[in-house]
Amino acid sequence: MKILCKIFISLSIAWASNVTLCFQELALVFKSAPNSFETDPDRYSKMFTYTGKSLNDLGRYDDCEALSDTKYTLIEIIRHPFVGYSVCGPSICSEENYIEIINDAINSFFNTDPIKQSLFLPGTLRETIKNTSAVIHFPHTYVEKHFKITAGATFMILFCVFIGLIGITGTAIDIIQSVKEEENELGSEYSELRDLNDKSPINVKRKKSRIREFLLNFSAKRNAKILMKANDDENLKFFDFVRWVSVCWLIVATVAYYFFNNSVLANVMKLEQLLDKDENIVFFSGLYSLDTLFWISGFTFTLFLLYFCEGDHKYYFKAIFSEYALKAPIFLSATLFFWSLQKYIGQGPLWYQGNEINDECNDYWWSNAIYVNNFVPDFKFTRCLSNGYYLACEMQFFIITLPIVWIYKKSYKIAWLFISVLSAIGVTSAAIIASHYNLNVVVLAENYHDYFDYYFSKPYCRVPSYAFGIGGAFIYYTKCNYQKRDRIAEQIIKYFENRYIRWGAVLFGLFLWTFIIDIQYSAYKDDDYQFDNWTQGQNVAYIASCKVVNATGISLMGLPLILGHFTYFRYPMSLQMWAPLGKLTYCAYLIHLNIIDIIMKSQKSSLYLQKLNIYWYSIALIGIVYIFAVPFALFVEIPLYNFLSYKLKSKPIKKKQSKKANTTNLKILVLGNSKVGKTSLLNQYINKKFDLDQDETDYAELFIKDVVLDGNSICLNIWDIPGHQRYLSFELAFYRDTDCCVIVYDINSDKSFQAIKDWKEEFLNVAKPEFPEEFPFIIIGNKIDVEHRDVSYDDALEWCKGDGEMNLFEVSAKEATNIEKVFQVISEKALHHMEKQLKTSLNSNQ
Repeated sequence: MKILCKIFISLSIAWASNVTLCFQELALVFKSAPNSFETDPDRYSKMFTYTGKSLNDLGRYDDCEALSDTKYTLIEIIRHPFVGYSVCGPSICSEENYIEIINDAINSFFNTDPIKQSLFLPGTLRETIKNTSAVIHFPHTYVEKHFKITAGATFMILFCVFIGLIGITGTAIDIIQSVKEEENELGSEYSELRDLNDKSPINVKRKKSRIREFLLNFSAKRNAKILMKANDDENLKFFDFVRWVSVCWLIVATVAYYFFNNSVLANVMKLEQLLDKDENIVFFSGLYSLDTLFWISGFTFTLFLLYFCEGDHKYYFKAIFSEYALKAPIFLSATLFFWSLQKYIGQGPLWYQGNEINDECNDYWWSNAIYVNNFVPDFKFTRCLSNGYYLACEMQFFIITLPIVWIYKKSYKIAWLFISVLSAIGVTSAAIIASHYNLNVVVLAENYHDYFDYYFSKPYCRVPSYAFGIGGAFIYYTKCNYQKRDRIAEQIIKYFENRYIRWGAVLFGLFLWTFIIDIQYSAYKDDDYQFDNWTQGQNVAYIASCKVVNATGISLMGLPLILGHFTYFRYPMSLQMWAPLGKLTYCAYLIHLNIIDIIMKSQKSSLYLQKLNIYWYSIALIGIVYIFAVPFALFVEIPLYNFLSYKLKSKPIKKKQSKKANTTNLKILVLGNSKVGKTSLLNQYINKKFDLDQDETDYAELFIKDVVLDGNSICLNIWDIPGHQRYLSFELAFYRDTDCCVIVYDINSDKSFQAIKDWKEEFLNVAKPEFPEEFPFIIIGNKIDVEHRDVSYDDALEWCKGDGEMNLFEVSAKEATNIEKVFQVISEKALHHMEKQLKTSLNSNQ
């Protein structure tokens, strides 16, 4: 501080007789330093108090701007990492005045004894400052000039208010409707009277209000239930935990990056020593969490296509459109929100940078809409919701998955070859790009922009993790007995059945994963902030191989869990508490970078760089990001999904569809908890067989039965939906255009009986039949051959009558009791519903 005061005072005195008023005012500020401790200091003393007292001291921004005729000034000597001074100076001082002062001050400093220079600044910073011109910022003036309220911002505010009002209205309607339903249940003693009224000729059931249904899509109560709903598939349930941990790790890495490169640090002079610490590798390796997310995306996308397409290429185009329509709206919503409003959210001495992260939105926002933002502009990636490059890669990967799945249906060997080719492309392209642009593995290196522009954001460099995820899906698909021809997958499954091989694979995968992370440490360990410890060849070799090595490690650790092994590890990762966090991952990832940017650039005092501070900031920001992700999910993502699911008439391709002339096809859906006997019931009806050792169904299966009903040829397409497989995107395809819904429970399991209401409610919410009160539901109680029972027939019958007069049957799949009778009723109900739908459609078209 003494050096700084002497510089300003000497310069001001020297020029006082013939220079501008700015220097005279500054001289008075620094001369008033002793008076700043008085009880009632004057204006100049306050200006000195509000000025930074040392390198990177941000002073008191708000207090300075509150004084009259003052202007907070930030003198930037180095941008990354930030080195500079803050001055609460007179408003008459211009940028040129400060540049003249600081340049002369720097020259005076470097004319002093080099030993004294080294005591004040480390070698690297000293050389950088010597070769750098200062940049002057007037944050408050800049914000007032450039961050004015625009028409786009006004529209976005009104849109947010509109969405909020719709959400409040929809929630209120949902609560009122729930209360009325509870009152109706409590008044079940009047059911006979209601039955008489229903039979009255003057009682007409009215069509549900479309406006009310639209508003209910935004109900926080209803959408929160969807958010909290977990996938009951024990083998894949842990994905929610892995997604959440991956995003949290990414947030930690982003916070650390801001600390090291984009923040004003009080201990910036010790930055080189702070980098020379082992624990820093935990921060910067967080970027590898994206490889885990890519692996999961490859797995789930491939499984989705294998599950639905059944080799029909016509469905592939619908799959692309559906994926785009279900994800693009939330992507664009986040883009428009931060583009239009982020500049008004923060404040502080660094807020002149507050909109840099969205600077390219004016020109390239459209690239986010069509998922080419990782190639625009000039083959770089767009700084407009910058982390959107991941979503662009994901969509591009989804498109290339379509032909691979089609090939897999034809020849599994060629499909596996394609996975190898994709991995090789990832290695080769990464090596070429790293060599051409002389990339450095250190994300703080001088050419870090090239690292993100040409390597990190490009699908051909990131594809190995996704390709390994595709292979994981092939293995799991084979394990579920859908593709027994895949000998490669069968052999891998067989290997993992061996305990020693299984443990060896996991431990080797853990070694690969930690090795590829830890080996970077020597590259970050640098004394001069130049990060040149590694040769170009070492950088190229690492960049080329790291994705494949990491993907191999993830596969070796993840596949045993997916195949049902290590239940003691999988159990804590499969708890219900991770379900909403996993579902919020998409929204949290979208907004995390902008939220962190707002918080970190709103700092009003210097940060102290240490490990504990990074962790505390990371924990706080993880909470903030997920809190802000909740309204995005409840009022944008899930409502849009609900709306699109209603509009997109998606149907699964019906294999073995009857081709007989004059045959009516009916679609019947069989729902219910796992292990209630749905598959055994259908096997008894279709094949007249009962298997006591029937395996639990892992995926939906189609049963075909040709029957004659009232002289008409009927083809029953009966879909057996597993009790655990309840992905929203899967439900959409299967639940639409159903003619009759059958819900099965086990009379020996009260839990399966209590779940009937949830299954019915889920079907109505997803399928959205035009007249839900009249839609045919058949309730079947299975396993009456067992002596003990937990659910009595009378209790079940009473519940069915009280919940819409649903038909109830009790059967035995083992002894074939009542099987033919119940499916006769199901066929009649389905046919009646289809005929009524046709009549309604014809009447509405007239």
